[in-house]
Amino acid sequence: MRLDMYLYCRNKSETELPDDEIYYWRKANQIRQWIVSHTGYSESSNITAHVLTKEHLENLLSDCKKVLENPELAPMILPTSAGFFFGGTRYDESYLLTVEETAGMLESLIPETDFDTEEIVYWEWW
Repeated sequence: MRLDMYLYCRNKSETELPDDEIYYWRKANQIRQWIVSHTGYSESSNITAHVLTKEHLENLLSDCKKVLENPELAPMILPTSAGFFFGGTRYDESYLLTVEETAGMLESLIPETDFDTEEIVYWEWW
């Protein structure tokens, strides 16, 4: 068991998650902590779908870029979060790689999503 996190894109008229995710993180506890702190997602909302707005995604991208430009800000902007299945909490190369990959994904996802008809849904399992 581990912290598995997924993003899905679905039509706003749908209520079920699609079969295929558009992005997957494994033990990216800093991204989960950001989502909990900035989007209203509950700390204990395991296996609950949560819509991330365009504004949420743009803010996450902005914070990822700030950390990549100045890694010393990581504990303040994208702090890690401890949990039994959540992975490491060090601000090391692996941490920065996750932030870099997340930023790259968001740079593609945001302009490719039609936020008038589609929504991005976050879902996790641990």
